[in-house]
Amino acid sequence: MEEIRTNYQSQGIDLEGPGNLQVLADPDRALQILLNLIDNAAKYSPEGSPIRVTWKREGTNAIVRVRDGGIGVSEEGQEYLFTRFGRVPGSRIRAGHVGTGLGLYLARSFARAMHGEVELDSTGPRAARFG
Repeated sequence: MEEIRTNYQSQGIDLEGPGNLQVLADPDRALQILLNLIDNAAKYSPEGSPIRVTWKREGTNAIVRVRDGGIGVSEEGQEYLFTRFGRVPGSRIRAGHVGTGLGLYLARSFARAMHGEVELDSTGPRAARFG
């Protein structure tokens, strides 16, 4: 997690979860999923708005959630989130950031290959949370 925080120093990332949580996963793909989710959150959050990453154990599953500080995702836009090259119509990426529309698609694909899932956990007028 410290490596991730280092890559996003200007954004600010709040990390919260047990230090001893272990998962059975491909470490490279798991890191890529997390980086894609955090990168997406950074693109759609205002400058200086912290990203919150939490993790915990629920039964036999590890639950990781990434919450941004953006405006949320409209109901109409949610159908585009996990599609290849999908971009939410009218969404605005913060200046200086570029997106291809592949991050969430790849994150979900990698998670499913490891018998996991990535989905929009909640959205509102001030944030979106993926888990």
